[in-house]
Amino acid sequence: MYLQMENIQLVESSFKEVATYSDAFITRFYDLFLNSDPRIAALFRRGDLRQQRQKLLFALVMIIENLRDPSMTRYLIDLGQVHIEKYGVRPEFVPLFREALLTTFAEFLGERWTPEHQYAWESAFKTILTHMFNVM
Repeated sequence: MYLQMENIQLVESSFKEVATYSDAFITRFYDLFLNSDPRIAALFRRGDLRQQRQKLLFALVMIIENLRDPSMTRYLIDLGQVHIEKYGVRPEFVPLFREALLTTFAEFLGERWTPEHQYAWESAFKTILTHMFNVM
């Protein structure tokens, strides 16, 4: 996995800022994501949303803390396969996920969310989601 160092630093620092609000952050993300497409909301009717929030937070922490680690690619590929095979994630949901997460960051960081942060996260998503779902 390759990202420019300045992008990694911006992703890490912005994630660290919202981590203090992790419950509210993840809740807001799911509010946006689940309302972005009825098919997405249907995927989550079967499970425990509270548990899913914890899983997402864990995955984000794992990914952000390991952006510099090339072995993270295998984790991302496996994570993508689980989401496709077990949870029914479809390629068209990926941009909706990305948009909901970026919107949540922008809301929580307010004026501290800069165009540089937006670019860094877009770059990170492109790399991460390409490994997970072979899309972009």
